[in-house]
Amino acid sequence: MHALINGASGFVGGHLSRVLAEAGWRVSARRPAVDCAVAAEPPPYAGRIIFHLSALAHRPAGARDCGLWLRVNRDIAVREYDQAAANGGLGFVFVSSAKVFGEASATPLREDAPHAPLGIYAHSKHLAERALRAAYAERGMPLAIVRPPLVYGAGVKAGFRALLGAVRRWPALPLGAATAPRSMVSAYNLCSFLRRLGQRLEGSATWHVTDGEALSARELVAQLALAMERRILLPRVPKACVLGAAALVGQTRRVGALFEPFLLDDGAARQAFGWQPPQSVAEALAETVRWHRTTRRH
Repeated sequence: MHALINGASGFVGGHLSRVLAEAGWRVSARRPAVDCAVAAEPPPYAGRIIFHLSALAHRPAGARDCGLWLRVNRDIAVREYDQAAANGGLGFVFVSSAKVFGEASATPLREDAPHAPLGIYAHSKHLAERALRAAYAERGMPLAIVRPPLVYGAGVKAGFRALLGAVRRWPALPLGAATAPRSMVSAYNLCSFLRRLGQRLEGSATWHVTDGEALSARELVAQLALAMERRILLPRVPKACVLGAAALVGQTRRVGALFEPFLLDDGAARQAFGWQPPQSVAEALAETVRWHRTTRRH
């Protein structure tokens, strides 16, 4: 098998490159240009499965153009699909996001649940899915859309990395009342599924993938503290008080999500591919903590 990974230098892309290489795949890495003009010499797509992980998740410093998200997250993905279909690509795997459903659901969401994206990132992923399905209808090259929930592991960035730092530094965090379960997936488990998917890519389908064990924010912090061999207090501060403090630093939605359930149903993927997560949540969190310790030393 030969893979072309768009976004191989990113967090998940780095994990996928290793997982595929260890499984005997030949891996080519690429970072697509933001300029959506069709290149005169397209990359060598022939005979390759294209894994498209390249995306813009956070606003670059000084950026004011919301259209940038659409150009990067939708237009480039469609361009890559069209070029691959026209130049001998074997299939296209697009890593989307569970955020196309919003930020909360107490009922495990199946692949056909209605979308309700919040924010430009989620909206751009929603529009990218629609545009790619239209491209598949025209071109017919196999297309798989994968929607992971929160992804964590060695190299994780943004909110999860900030949480690691908070658990390491603070003796207490006001998350005792954050008991709503939320689906997650380790980068290794996600890439294990992507590898299995790439081996059996056909038609057009959408898949959910999770660790199979949903944790509340309270449980997640407790497990991280355990892996760090630290004691941490988790007082049951009322949600309204926590959100009031979060509003002072412009983090109301991010912090508020910690108090809401958000569950995905990945039963279809497990049944279709006979796939089970090779890494337990405890193993994945311990691996993440070991990486975090190493980065602090350097």
